[in-house]
Amino acid sequence: MNWNQDKSVKLSLLCVALFALILLAGDVLVILGLRELIGGDPAMTAVNSSLSVLYSWRGISLLVCFLLFSVVAWIALAQLYLMLMNLKKDNVFVPENVRRMRIASWCCFGAAFMGLIAGILCIHEDLAPHLPVLFCLTLAAAFMGLIVRIVKNSFEAAIRMKDELDLTI
Repeated sequence: MNWNQDKSVKLSLLCVALFALILLAGDVLVILGLRELIGGDPAMTAVNSSLSVLYSWRGISLLVCFLLFSVVAWIALAQLYLMLMNLKKDNVFVPENVRRMRIASWCCFGAAFMGLIAGILCIHEDLAPHLPVLFCLTLAAAFMGLIVRIVKNSFEAAIRMKDELDLTI
């Protein structure tokens, strides 16, 4: 099979769509399974409604963390999609892509911050086993933010060099 840039962009778009489906499924699972996420709160055992967990401060805090995480993840996916659409049109080294990468990197750092807050909220005997996984995901999000930031800086330098070369011709 002859692999080229067009096929690579299509594969990346497919991956963005796949991640969007995974994020959507995660959003639904988090909202439906929030009661299990925060453990059996003794104050809530008398109430059978899955939304009764919202009356718990910990439940509200975790729900806000997960919803904010979801928002920044959706924003990052949208920026990646729009950047891939620019690449598909051969608009590579343009300021718009730098702005999109800046937004995506801040979204990664925001997700890491939400993971840190959720980790602090999970310091509870029922949720302690989830802390190593949450810590690894938080670290991965922060590392991804750093990588995207470095690529963004490279794009900015390439745009400056391209502009200088355009002026010399």
